[in-house]
Amino acid sequence: MKPKVESPVLKVSGTSVQGVIDEVASELPVRLVLNDQPLVTLLCTPTELEEMAVGFLLSEGILLGRSDITRLEVSRTEPVIRITLSSLPPDWEKLFDTRAISS
Repeated sequence: MKPKVESPVLKVSGTSVQGVIDEVASELPVRLVLNDQPLVTLLCTPTELEEMAVGFLLSEGILLGRSDITRLEVSRTEPVIRITLSSLPPDWEKLFDTRAISS
């Protein structure tokens, strides 16, 4: 999972247009699995994934404190983050009718 990829782009400067190869930020669908249940797929740059997952769960009100995390694992072979929490708010499943969120 690379945060940048080389891609052909058109570089425009005034009236000049030139085709070049340039580095661009990549975006990848990353699946967040919470307590062994798929929660959501986040479209994001594949860096700092642990921090992104914890921040996402905090901002959504699912994670109340870091001490609730009993396992946090970013897969090395697939775009998946697995998190196990010791406690979850009531009806947390209802927070996600949409399972894909774009940054």
